[in-house]
Amino acid sequence: MSQVKNIDKDTHVNFEDQQNINLFARKNAKLQDILEQIAEKEKDMQNLEDASSELMLTDSTDLVPYQIGEVFVHFSSEETQERVEKAKLDVQEDLVRLRASSVEIKAILNNLKAKLYSRFGDSINLETEDL
Repeated sequence: MSQVKNIDKDTHVNFEDQQNINLFARKNAKLQDILEQIAEKEKDMQNLEDASSELMLTDSTDLVPYQIGEVFVHFSSEETQERVEKAKLDVQEDLVRLRASSVEIKAILNNLKAKLYSRFGDSINLETEDL
């Protein structure tokens, strides 16, 4: 999170500065959430890729359990493969959307960093461990 260090006595934090600091904190928290969602979606994509590979090895006459919510439903291997491919497309779309959001938020954060560092210099710390 962003934090304000001991600001020199002659540096005054006005309302606009405080709004920018608060906006930075909110956007930074949102970015961290998005990065966690991206990692989760990438894991989901890898699991779907693994499932797709395993399905290629099954006999076409076998029924394959497919999880829907908390229940497993048995489908033919062809229908299961179609469902896995659709799920992969859905996850890929989510990843594209999340990555685009992260780029937008990073641009906003960089703009806010420039404004706040130009105003406060080394008196403010806006760096995070993850960025």
